[in-house]
Amino acid sequence: MAGIPPDRWANLLNTGKHSDFTIICEDVEFKVHSAVVCTASPMLDAAFAGPFKEANTRQINFPEEKREIVGRPIRFMYTNDYDDSEAPHSVSKPDKNNDQGSKVATDDASLAPFGRMTVNALVYKCADMLGINNLRTVACEKFVREARSACAMEGFAQPLKIMFESTLSNDTELRLAVVRICLDEYPQVKKHTKTVEILKTHEPIVLTIFTQMPDRVDPDTHKELKSSFLGLASFLSTESTMTFCRECHTHRAYCNVERDPATREVISVDFLCNEHPTTKQLASFSVPKVANPAARGRRGVGSAIRSSTTAN
Repeated sequence: MAGIPPDRWANLLNTGKHSDFTIICEDVEFKVHSAVVCTASPMLDAAFAGPFKEANTRQINFPEEKREIVGRPIRFMYTNDYDDSEAPHSVSKPDKNNDQGSKVATDDASLAPFGRMTVNALVYKCADMLGINNLRTVACEKFVREARSACAMEGFAQPLKIMFESTLSNDTELRLAVVRICLDEYPQVKKHTKTVEILKTHEPIVLTIFTQMPDRVDPDTHKELKSSFLGLASFLSTESTMTFCRECHTHRAYCNVERDPATREVISVDFLCNEHPTTKQLASFSVPKVANPAARGRRGVGSAIRSSTTAN
């Protein structure tokens, strides 16, 4: 699409001229072009080129998605951008008098920051489904840009909840960036109960460590832990990962996570071998920096974590 103005491609999408595929969402049909969407999306390419019914019907349906959200990745594939404060144009179901359909739009141009973050989280999820990596990056950047100032505000809990529900637990792009912001701004974030509850629900071990650790280690060590959050978060995502005992520093030990039986809230996290009984204390440890987080495996990071101090 190099050399052709984005508005030309947008006009092609809006009119549906020369369309050879249809994306259906709710009561809306998006008339698209295989040369555009199949090049941008591996998922659509596989659906329309493989041995599936979509290849025969020249249609694909996303019944569980919202048209306002699906419309944005579609527009992105034509223009390399999308507007998170304005509803995308779409093409409605064709009638007998207009086989190309008519353009419709909803009025959400005045979305507040929380609304824009919600849109961007859902676009990120849709981009992940469609396999459009550059759209994932753009949606992540848009969400994070808003989150830096909005995380200390009362209404942040809702888009934060949607973000967690829209990403996998091992997501190293949007999810990681937002949790890191929440930790950096935690003195302000903790003033809002709903936001803290969302963090406890989706990242209980990480939140427990970073809220209790300052009482057990010096500021420099705690700063190092925060800067190495990626390795820590990935490591703690599995509660039985093996590491070294914080008492003897030689025997293999497990990450022992104790939870409240009723609420499942994390009570304590400890790293001890079989020679030492588990205690209700929080282990102190350091985490090495990860050069290439996308390439490393969960076990690789876990095996590199070592206890650095003993409990009092």
